[in-house]
Amino acid sequence: MGRSVKVDDHNDPDIDPSDALAHQQRGAVLIDVREPDEQTAGMPRDARPLVMGAVEEGIGALVADREREILTVCATGIRSAYARDTLRRMGYKRVASVRGGFVRWCAEGLPLADGTLDADSVDRYSRHLLLPEIGVAGQHRLSDARIVLVGAGGLARDRRSGAEAAFRGANRAGWRRWTRLAEFAVSGGRWRRTPDADR
Repeated sequence: MGRSVKVDDHNDPDIDPSDALAHQQRGAVLIDVREPDEQTAGMPRDARPLVMGAVEEGIGALVADREREILTVCATGIRSAYARDTLRRMGYKRVASVRGGFVRWCAEGLPLADGTLDADSVDRYSRHLLLPEIGVAGQHRLSDARIVLVGAGGLARDRRSGAEAAFRGANRAGWRRWTRLAEFAVSGGRWRRTPDADR
């Protein structure tokens, strides 16, 4: 953890996430300036969404008092630093950017809004989260998904026995306890559902 700073200290306008949480609990307003798809994927608990492009127009509706303490957060701290500078130019006196952004907030295990991945999941699925096709929202969908095992050719005498071997392996691994498994087999070059597919 870094040193604690006062948010009106112009020499160090950034604040560590743990210090930001403490300031937030004492009444500071935490504003998430990321894009809506990023915010939907997860936010710090009790953060208020206000995308970077709308900071100048929208801040008055969120924080009318220019003396109120404001903390800005984005993914890594770059956009939130721009938002901090914009708010200071507008006359808000007590503004700081969260150092390391939402990525560091998650890494430190700080409170998240409901539906956000916990720090363990962020670490475990970090490669998935970096892919724009998956991200946090996609990881939630993957976590809720069911597993379908399909036999791989070449692992057994025929395609059906390959699927059966994969299904038996999944049962031995204990996956059946958590996930509804389906087994599909190939017959005559056409996919068909086996009688126990809904177990």
